[in-house]
Amino acid sequence: MSGGARSGSGKKRLSDGVKKLRGTDQPCRMSGDTELAPLDFLPEPPDYLTKEGKDFYNDLGNRLFHHGVINEFNVETFVILVSEISLYIKSMKLVNRQGSVIGKMKPEINPNRKIAENAFKNIKSLCVEFGMTPSSFIKMAAIINQNKPKNPYEQFKHSGNSS
Repeated sequence: MSGGARSGSGKKRLSDGVKKLRGTDQPCRMSGDTELAPLDFLPEPPDYLTKEGKDFYNDLGNRLFHHGVINEFNVETFVILVSEISLYIKSMKLVNRQGSVIGKMKPEINPNRKIAENAFKNIKSLCVEFGMTPSSFIKMAAIINQNKPKNPYEQFKHSGNSS
């Protein structure tokens, strides 16, 4: 193999569902993957989540579930997102209590601050997957609105049947 290319390396292929969410679902780019069916119900939160994590899981999870965002293939990813949010909150509470810099003789950045920063980076990247950043939300909202039933009056008004 020339040029350093290896078989199997490179960018991960996106599913057709993700392409639709991103707005890049051109026919020439579609692979013919089957659509993912949403779950019938949101599973109970895992036992290892904190109380705040379980509350967040139920609140945000139900909202995403009702919009068909959570499916059988990404529910575990959603649990990871909630775990990272819980870790961020726990770490930031400790930082607020202990301070960003600890140690009097040899001051150093509070390790909980580093944990919180890392958790926040993970949260940001996972939020994109669920349409919770401004740009991904706009794309997801457009798809959700496409699937909503149209107002019968508006359909009638724009159909040309009104005199």
